[in-house]
Amino acid sequence: PPLPSRMSGSTSQATATPPTSREEVEESSSSVGGGFFLHFTLLETIFLVVFGLFAVFGGLWIRDALEMVYFRVSARPDVTMPVPSDFMEAVWWCCLFLILRVVIGDRFFAKFGDKLLNNPKWTPTIRQQKVERFGAVMYKACYFFLICTLSYSWMKDKDWFLPELGGSGVAENVYPEGLPYLDVDPVLQRYYMIQMAYHMHSFVFTLSTNRHRADFAEMVLHHTCTLFLMGFSYLINMPRVGCLILFCHDLSDFLSYGIKSVVDTNSKSLIIAAYFTHMVAWAYLRLYVFPFVLFPITWAAPNVFGHSMFLWMLGALIVLHYYWYGLFIKMGLRFMNKGEAVDIIDQPVDERELEKAKLKAQ
Repeated sequence: PPLPSRMSGSTSQATATPPTSREEVEESSSSVGGGFFLHFTLLETIFLVVFGLFAVFGGLWIRDALEMVYFRVSARPDVTMPVPSDFMEAVWWCCLFLILRVVIGDRFFAKFGDKLLNNPKWTPTIRQQKVERFGAVMYKACYFFLICTLSYSWMKDKDWFLPELGGSGVAENVYPEGLPYLDVDPVLQRYYMIQMAYHMHSFVFTLSTNRHRADFAEMVLHHTCTLFLMGFSYLINMPRVGCLILFCHDLSDFLSYGIKSVVDTNSKSLIIAAYFTHMVAWAYLRLYVFPFVLFPITWAAPNVFGHSMFLWMLGALIVLHYYWYGLFIKMGLRFMNKGEAVDIIDQPVDERELEKAKLKAQ
């Protein structure tokens, strides 16, 4: 059946329906004496403070970095090094991703989800949010599958693609001789611009449509760190280590969105299989390879501008990874104890409000 509109239904249903967006939740709480900032948990407040500090110090860092980049370019006109104008390609790719997100995610995959997802416990609004979420996560899963396949076929034979990620290279080749005065690899440049464009488009959607997410503050911090790290690792002409970090994240992201795409289905066996595959891959890639293989390589980078800022941002991502893994374990325990498969990280607003109402009633 077609998705019901949020405005449809009788008057009695409208009064029984909980707030459908974060803005409505804030407005209803403010009417009884609450304030906007009371809706942020202590952890979210910490993430927002860290984000603010990154924004302040990052702005100063950007100014010095741009001066350094233009000095290097002017000092060696015989070398084709990265320049800020290269990011215009990422902007055009970002516009394309925004269009594809609407056409493929919100229309094609959402229609498929409308036929697939059906739970009698859901209200019409919750079901609508579930279907929209299904379209978004399927779109993301397809992107990460494609980018992982293409990037691995290109990097697998490189002398700097590490064995921990399926290659045969060595860490010493991640930083070739002559840095930073080396010609930029056209294929690597295109790969970086596409990846930056995807994360830019994801950041736009997070700020514009995902304020209802339970992990909104964490995702803002995550996207900010990712874009900073990608942009300036490219500008200082050290994208090889960036490619390794991106591939490590992309592979685990593909499996993460795989479990997100099936968590609302009625197939428990599929949910269990996807969950354990995701947990094993995430533990290996993000809790071992990233902090204990790739982070030390970044730490040992030779004569890198803004080295401490890179390390701090990578450290913030590592903390987020362990925090999210703890939430994944919590979801698994909930499934074992109650038989409920719920993504508490990206749970619809209505569903969260209903759960809070149940807890208060108990």
